[in-house]
Amino acid sequence: EYSYEWWFWMVATGVTLGLTLSVKLVGLFTVLTIGMAVIVDLWNLLDIKRGLSIEQFRQHFYARAVGLIIVPIVVYLFWFYIHFAVLITSGPGDSFMSPAFQETLQGNVMALESLEIRFNDTITLKHKGTSVFLHSHPQRYPLRYTDGRISSQGQQVTGYKFEDANNYWRVIPAKIFMDPSRPDDDFVKHGDYILLEHIGTQSHLLTHDVASPLMPTNQEFTTMPADDDSRYNETVFQVLIDDGESDTVWKTKSSYIRLVHFDTKVALWTHDKMLPEWGFKQQEINGNKNNMERSNIWFADQIVGKN
Repeated sequence: EYSYEWWFWMVATGVTLGLTLSVKLVGLFTVLTIGMAVIVDLWNLLDIKRGLSIEQFRQHFYARAVGLIIVPIVVYLFWFYIHFAVLITSGPGDSFMSPAFQETLQGNVMALESLEIRFNDTITLKHKGTSVFLHSHPQRYPLRYTDGRISSQGQQVTGYKFEDANNYWRVIPAKIFMDPSRPDDDFVKHGDYILLEHIGTQSHLLTHDVASPLMPTNQEFTTMPADDDSRYNETVFQVLIDDGESDTVWKTKSSYIRLVHFDTKVALWTHDKMLPEWGFKQQEINGNKNNMERSNIWFADQIVGKN
C-alpha cells in the first residue's frame, strides 16, 4: 500500500475513467462498476481483523477519492477546456448550442444579425419548433366548429410559414406593470410585461378562457381593438427569456423566449396541425397550460419598424 506501483495503478484507473466519460456518458456504467468494487474494498478495510485505526482507514478513503473521483473529474473537464479554447468560430453545429453560446462565436450569423429590441419596435415572431410566424388577419373564427363547440367569433390568430405584412406586431409596454422612470423607448428585458399590437388590424393579441379550435384543452388566441381597454389584463403577456436574468435584453435571432399570459398563465404555443378551410389551412395558435414546455419557445426574427 502507498507504493509507487500502488499509486500508479490508482491514478491510471482514474485517468482512464475520465477518458471513458469523455468519449461517451455511457461510461458512467464503468464508473459504477469500479465504484462498487471500491465500496466493497473499503468495507473490508473496516474489518477489525485488519487492525486498521480510523485514521488509517480515513487515509485509504482519501487516497481512493483523489485517484478515482478527483482525477477523473479533472480529466473530463480538461477536454472541455481544450474544446472551448479552440472552438471560437462559427460552424455547422451552431444550432445545437444555446443562443448565448452562439453569440460568442466569431462569424456567427445569429450574433451578426442580433439586434436589441426596444419598446414600440415592430417585430416578427417565429416559433422555434415549427418555424411559423405569429400571424393574424381580419377573418374571424366560425360561430360553430365541426364538433359542435361554439367559438368567440374573434379575429383569427394563426401560424403562417411565409413572410407577410400580417406577421407584424408592435411591442408595447404594459404601463400598469412598468416602472414609471423607464423611458418609452427603453430596451425590453427579461420579465417585462408587454402588449402585442397587430399592425394590420390595429388590435392587441389576446387569449381567454375559451377553447381553441383544434384542442379543447388549450385556450383560444384572438385580438381586441387597440382602443378597447375593457379587457386590458387579457392582452398582457410577460416576456421570459430562456436562461435570462432581470437585466437580460431581448434580442432578435439570439433570444429564445416564452410569452406567458398575465391573466391565465398559459404560454403562447403552436403545433403542426392545420386549421380547416375557414383558417386558410394555416397553423393553429393556442395557449398551452403547461407554460414551461420547451415547445413554447419563440424568437423575434427581425425588427421591421421603429416607432
